[in-house]
Amino acid sequence: MLYYILLYYIMLYYIIYVMLYYIMLYDIMLYYIILCYIIIYYVILYYIILYYVILYYVTLYYVILYYVILYYVILYYVILYYIMLYYIVLCYIMLYYTILYYIMLYYIMLYYIVL
Repeated sequence: MLYYILLYYIMLYYIIYVMLYYIMLYDIMLYYIILCYIIIYYVILYYIILYYVILYYVTLYYVILYYVILYYVILYYVILYYIMLYYIVLCYIMLYYTILYYIMLYYIMLYYIVL
């Protein structure tokens, strides 16, 4: 009986730590998504300024090169954004199933304690 009660409390603390881990992981991924947005914003701003500088000073070849570079840079950050979004969804799913698993375990332990 005492063993089950002790096991129950250990399990409860473990649930809390697992939940904190996934919440922390979610916050880190959210931070990276916000960082991606900021980087995309500044990259676009930088290339807009560069576009006008190139347009003012140089030829059509550099303008085309500029657009190609801009396309790949933005594509890189958009892909990075979707990867981070995937990890956030994964964190939610892991958190959901972990909580579900430990709730189920909690009721099983409660059943053995009552018996």
